[in-house]
Amino acid sequence: TFTGGYWHPRWLNDIQWNLRGTQRWVHWDPSRTGTGGVLEIHGPQPQFMAMEETFELPPDDTPGYGGKAMVALLRDWVRCAHEGGDCRNTPESMVAVLKTIDQIYESSRSGRRVEA
Repeated sequence: TFTGGYWHPRWLNDIQWNLRGTQRWVHWDPSRTGTGGVLEIHGPQPQFMAMEETFELPPDDTPGYGGKAMVALLRDWVRCAHEGGDCRNTPESMVAVLKTIDQIYESSRSGRRVEA
């Protein structure tokens, strides 16, 4: 399953995502206090020993919506406007993301793996 919601500003602390597969599931908490986001990977429990992993990003104290990633995106757009060329978010990358989301929904609906 793919659950989540609209990306809220970091300071609201009310957005989290879960991705669930047949063997493992991932919980992403991008606004956990004192971090730049945390990924908790939960897995099967062979012989009663859970396969748990946690990845924590360092805090991002960049002011404004989106932090360092948004600043980098805006700088990239300005660079492209001045110098030409493709920016990080091209129409093709947007279509690729939409196709991936469609594949997630198809996999969830059909109960089978969908090749990307």
